[in-house]
Amino acid sequence: MSTKAYAAHSAKSPLAAHAIKRREPLATDVQIDILYCGVCHSDLHQARDEWHEAMPTVYPCVPGHEIVGKVSKVGKDVKKFKVGDLVKGTVAKIASFGAFIQLQDDIDGLVHISQLSEEHVAKVKDILKVGDQVEARVIKVDRVERRIGLSIKAAEYSEEQLKKETAAFEALRPGSDLVGLEHAFNLAEEWSPSGDTKKGK
Repeated sequence: MSTKAYAAHSAKSPLAAHAIKRREPLATDVQIDILYCGVCHSDLHQARDEWHEAMPTVYPCVPGHEIVGKVSKVGKDVKKFKVGDLVKGTVAKIASFGAFIQLQDDIDGLVHISQLSEEHVAKVKDILKVGDQVEARVIKVDRVERRIGLSIKAAEYSEEQLKKETAAFEALRPGSDLVGLEHAFNLAEEWSPSGDTKKGK
């Protein structure tokens, strides 16, 4: 694949259009489409070979190391969370079927009502409230549906117990027991500390 860039071909030449040959992304790569690029003082020194004695510039030189872009492709082996990870988060919303937990980097996980406690739970709000800090185990990562399944009751489980719980979670029906995160988050009820119920946005 070929990537467009602007490069200096010598210490005195202006920046000019240039094509960079890149290999196709691998399973462990993240491809970013660069939208904006910032050029700072160090980039200018490098392009003009002003640090030649300490660090000679290799041409063609593409200045600009501060970028803003968007992820356009993620390799199949790139994973932020994996089954078995113990994570901490904050209860963001409550629904009849479970609770949404805000994890790091604004990622939301779903704790199904069946994963709250070893005891039977009739109402999620009897166990959790918005703002609670919780520790949970990742028991499901669905990259297609952008869904992370969490279990609070499995936080202290052994590896064998965790495998069984993951299998039980897999058996939940996506259409009713476990719905897509984006859709479910919009339907969830948010419980304020005062006890008032507000419909999610």
